[in-house]
Amino acid sequence: FGALLWIMLTGGFKFGSWVNLTPRWDGLYGMGWTVNQVFLLYGVLFAVLVSLGSIVTVNPPEGWQPQGWTPPTSGVGSAV
Repeated sequence: FGALLWIMLTGGFKFGSWVNLTPRWDGLYGMGWTVNQVFLLYGVLFAVLVSLGSIVTVNPPEGWQPQGWTPPTSGVGSAV
């Protein structure tokens, strides 16, 4: 869908008329999948990828902060 949108957007500049990134491609919908099945597949894939990403994400060591950064100090009128 994004490639088709890009072609439509660049068509105004007379550039997209010769760019065809998706010749005769209907994706999963063209292979007989229903819209519900496609959304279910994308949802499951998204959940799996987020779960895999959460496995490799770790917290920084205790007391770590970027170089040159000092935490703000709380004072009178501060919300903290």
